[in-house]
Amino acid sequence: LPKNARTQQNKYLCLFDRCICYCWIKIANMTSERDYVPTDQKILSSLPLQILLYFNGWYSFLWTVTNVILFIYKSNKYYYTSDALAIEIMMVSILPLIDTSRITLASKGNRTEQLVPLLWSCGLCIPMIVGYVYFQELQTYV
Repeated sequence: LPKNARTQQNKYLCLFDRCICYCWIKIANMTSERDYVPTDQKILSSLPLQILLYFNGWYSFLWTVTNVILFIYKSNKYYYTSDALAIEIMMVSILPLIDTSRITLASKGNRTEQLVPLLWSCGLCIPMIVGYVYFQELQTYV
């Protein structure tokens, strides 16, 4: 390498070393968990709920993809009336939006330990249940 390039490289390495040293000093100064949470407060967020919400997001995504593929297959193979087609397209497009909103609100409420987003999430469970029952029992071609 030319001398100018080595000088530039050394300058970046020195800057990187300073950042690493600064981070290690910051970590060393954090002695225990009490630096993060005051001792008079209890952590109310739930790890099992957060894990459940994470996997529910993946389940919702896979359910939506599968449902769209089945809907395309059924619309090509079977005859749909215009009303039934409109209702099913509307349900296939609205249900994932409601589910994503529900999961996001529940996750936010859990992480910030707030009750209002969790209550909104529970309220959004009602249209989700109606949608799942529709797709399980009431759709045109089950």
